[in-house]
Amino acid sequence: MGAIPATTEPAAVMPGNTDMIVRTARLAFQIEAAERREYAAKRERLRALVEFHYTMADLLARTDSWSPEGQAKVHTERAKHMDAAQRYRAELKQLEGGGA
Repeated sequence: MGAIPATTEPAAVMPGNTDMIVRTARLAFQIEAAERREYAAKRERLRALVEFHYTMADLLARTDSWSPEGQAKVHTERAKHMDAAQRYRAELKQLEGGGA
């Protein structure tokens, strides 16, 4: 019998709650801004990693060793850089919403 009807004002707009509403809204905006900065930093890092590994692979492709063993190491390192670049590129594409 003493139940509050569903048509009354919600508790969130009752006196005394406005400070909490303003605070939660401000915190929500801060969280969103931090997430945008985090996303941008991760994207920038991945782009730099992709460029670094492709550049290293290109440099190693232009490297000639004076011994067959050395040349084999050069090819192995180049392959490692190509693999890393492709992994980071796939991660970047996924981050940017392009799927895997």
